[in-house]
Amino acid sequence: MNNISFVSKELQKEFEQLKEGDRERKKTHKYILRATKDLIKDPIAGNKIPKKLWPRNYINIHKVNNLWQYDLPNS
Repeated sequence: MNNISFVSKELQKEFEQLKEGDRERKKTHKYILRATKDLIKDPIAGNKIPKKLWPRNYINIHKVNNLWQYDLPNS
């Protein structure tokens, strides 16, 4: 998991706790890991979100200059 960066330690902890949860939470953990592998292979996998739809706080807080959506299975 050395290629995954989290915006906060709290988020990282929540992600790790998915492994210990019920079957649905474990599936979610697996889907997120698969998504990160897909994104490492192809950084533009998913759907590009038009700039006019970007939440203003994403721009201000995270200094985004592009935004993509990656849908997880069953979500």
